[in-house]
Amino acid sequence: MNLLHRFIVAAAVAGIFASGFATGWLVNDRRVSPPVVTDSDPAGGRSGSQAAASVLAELREHLKLSPEQDVVIAQLLKSWEAEAIEIDQRRLDEKIALFRKLTPQIRQHLSAEQQELFDRVVERTSGKQRQRQSSINHRGDSL
Repeated sequence: MNLLHRFIVAAAVAGIFASGFATGWLVNDRRVSPPVVTDSDPAGGRSGSQAAASVLAELREHLKLSPEQDVVIAQLLKSWEAEAIEIDQRRLDEKIALFRKLTPQIRQHLSAEQQELFDRVVERTSGKQRQRQSSINHRGDSL
């Protein structure tokens, strides 16, 4: 395999890695929202900036909740949302760990010059990921 081909492969892998992190960031920041299924929308719609608030609004509208029901269900949904964020974070942590196991395997197939470039791409992507995790942790604290 020639040098250019190896570099292209390394760049493609790094690009895939970065795309996965960007997608996770968009989903966790609710710029892209997971589907929220309600009785009125069995196919699943898109939630707003806060999934629990969106579900609660749907329940209020369609079920005509009493004030007591509203308080209890709001607390339950807030707890659900916090747990869902924790699950997302755990899954992201597992994906990061998996990629960290992969990077040495990729490096062994690269030239010294390619390894240097690859290391810079991985470090830059890891730095962005650390910033993103820090913002997630901060946002999760405010729940």
